[in-house]
Amino acid sequence: MITKLRVSKLTLEMPKEDSEVWLHITVQKVIKDDLGVTTNIIPRFDYISKPLSEVYMDVYKYQDIMLGGVFSISGVGIAQALTSAVLDFMQDKYGGVVTSNGDLIV
Repeated sequence: MITKLRVSKLTLEMPKEDSEVWLHITVQKVIKDDLGVTTNIIPRFDYISKPLSEVYMDVYKYQDIMLGGVFSISGVGIAQALTSAVLDFMQDKYGGVVTSNGDLIV
């Protein structure tokens, strides 16, 4: 039997401007038999919640399959990359201008 834990939902909560950003993770448990066939799924096995500031200084290594290579990124780098991507998505949909402090003005 194989027991696998996976992230089924990842949420960044930004309740209001200039407030603490929270990271919420829903953990799913997947149980497989010895042949690798899924026999049971527990959709909300656990829930992890922490302020994003707790991981700002942590450094993570990852393999980028698009750029080819192993890179390092900090928690704050992850937050900045996600913010940039989300602002691009919003700007594509709504137009407007992104200011130097990261506001989308429409």
